[in-house]
Amino acid sequence: MQFPIIILPRLIPILLTPIPRAFLHWSADDGFTSCGSYLTRTGFMAGGMQRGTALGFWGVGFSVFIPPVMAYGFIGYALFVTCTAEAIEPWPPNNPPVISDIYPPNNGKNIPITLSELSFKITDADSENMDYIVETSPDIGSANGQKMKDGTYSVSVSGLEGSTEYTWRVKVTDGEDWTNKTFSFTTIPVAPFVLDPNPKDGSEIVPIAYSQLNFTLIDYQGDSMDYTVETHPFIGSDFAKGVGNGTYTVNISNLDYFTGYTWYVNVTDGIYLKHEKFSFRTLPKGLIILHPIDDAKIRQRSPDNNYGSSDHLDIRNEYGASSGWAEDSLIKFDISTIPSNVTIYYAYLKLYYYKKVDNNPAGRDLNLYRVTSNWNENSVTWNTQPSYVSQPTTFATVPSTPGVWMKWNVTNDVLDFIDGSEVNYGWKLTDDNYWGKTDIPWTCFRSKEYGDFTPYLEVGVDD
Repeated sequence: MQFPIIILPRLIPILLTPIPRAFLHWSADDGFTSCGSYLTRTGFMAGGMQRGTALGFWGVGFSVFIPPVMAYGFIGYALFVTCTAEAIEPWPPNNPPVISDIYPPNNGKNIPITLSELSFKITDADSENMDYIVETSPDIGSANGQKMKDGTYSVSVSGLEGSTEYTWRVKVTDGEDWTNKTFSFTTIPVAPFVLDPNPKDGSEIVPIAYSQLNFTLIDYQGDSMDYTVETHPFIGSDFAKGVGNGTYTVNISNLDYFTGYTWYVNVTDGIYLKHEKFSFRTLPKGLIILHPIDDAKIRQRSPDNNYGSSDHLDIRNEYGASSGWAEDSLIKFDISTIPSNVTIYYAYLKLYYYKKVDNNPAGRDLNLYRVTSNWNENSVTWNTQPSYVSQPTTFATVPSTPGVWMKWNVTNDVLDFIDGSEVNYGWKLTDDNYWGKTDIPWTCFRSKEYGDFTPYLEVGVDD
């Protein structure tokens, strides 16, 4: 509503001159007001719940506030206007500061460790003074400035180390809006590198006949290097002085079955040190590999379709723009060939992750549940899927890129199947991590029908 309810032009009869109204008031639970100044060429736009007053008003307007009709409107000029509102934006809109011309360039590589300053340019289209803050991580320096004009500014830095990624954040405000940007750069390698360990770090089925550790040393400045190699439990050691870039070998012996070994390479070029730690585990005395007797994916969107003949197994979360998009996979093995008198060290389910669809599923945890009722790959569907336990046995995290084997530790389940405390109906694999938008991450594995990269159950035993 507004007051006065009706506003029409009033004239002095003789002079035909408009007479201003001393007072105009308006209020609304949901309204829109636009006001601009002749003097400053600026103004505001007010929206939502508001209350306003204009003094010395010339113009026209009306209001109707007889429910259900509640409306008002006016247009004109005033000497003074005040307004409080749920939302007020200045007009023209404020332009936030701009950060540009940074050095080192964002994601820069091989930046010298002698770098002494970071630089950046700040500008404001409204020609307003700006305050800025600069922070670095790891901390190599910081700075701040107040009431700064458009221009290029620098931050002194020191203590940089080689082969290190540094992040720096620039925060700038014109008193109304903030602009925050984060940049990074990586310094040049100065310490020696230890590359290509053999066995690969984390290897798990290394034969006990393995007789050598191998590694490659590289110093990008071409400096000569000294190195030492140590092992735990002890299986061999070595050292050398004044060596150049190349691959080096350490003889080892007396490895035992199913034992974890750690080896350390320490190298220096006389100034910089590098310490690397690698590990591997030898295979058990016996290794049993089983391939699935049944595997199939099931689709929530096609609840009555069977996909037992598909050459891939898919896992996808249900929640996209709407629910109902889940894809799970089932897999089952015949473990009756595992002798009952052997000691089982471990059991891993391994699937070959060959493709991602839509968003990258990297970092998502895929849960494995023990199935509690029977099923068959030639008939199972979403609607006829077997029951399964409420808590997952384990999970595996999707790596950054496809083309690798993923594994789930199912040792406890296999032990229960062997001793008969649980019935072996296999496992169900799911992505239970809520997504909540479109393009759901989709993890794709090869099934036994593909021929290559067949899923398998790896069981390490002491025979």
